[in-house]
Amino acid sequence: MSLGDLARLARAKKASQPKAVRIFDEENMPHAPLSAGEKAPGIDGPDRGKVTLIDFWATWCGPCRQSLPELKQLLAAYHGEDFELVSVSEDEDQSDWRTFTSENGMNWTQRLDAGHAMMRQYGATGLPTYVLIGRDGNVVQQYVGYDPQVPVVERIGPDLKKALAGKS
Repeated sequence: MSLGDLARLARAKKASQPKAVRIFDEENMPHAPLSAGEKAPGIDGPDRGKVTLIDFWATWCGPCRQSLPELKQLLAAYHGEDFELVSVSEDEDQSDWRTFTSENGMNWTQRLDAGHAMMRQYGATGLPTYVLIGRDGNVVQQYVGYDPQVPVVERIGPDLKKALAGKS
């Protein structure tokens, strides 16, 4: 049997084998990232009054860990009644998550999203992802990834400052 005959036989055999198909439903359907001005899921109505930064991260994510000191700087610079930081962990192990947040002084609002439902709702496809939400509950901007050359305060700060001043 020639090499060509072997290849044709292998292709014919492969074509007759069942193929795996991924079934998507509302729970596991990927969503596009939220656009500026779009209503943020799960955020209260227009009188909610706070500017919120959602931080999607995980303990096993190197860039997330690297950006943590800068995230703390941002919180220190803008913390007050009008600004809140909510970190949403994509960890599967609740014990690792709790230990990490405790050991690293992450004393702001923390949520565990082990099933990744919230991450899908926001269309976050990489870690870290930051979503800035204005007082009206609409997305101001989404920032994907961490750039060690541009500190988090410089990257998010200008939009945050505008949102706090009510100009977003």
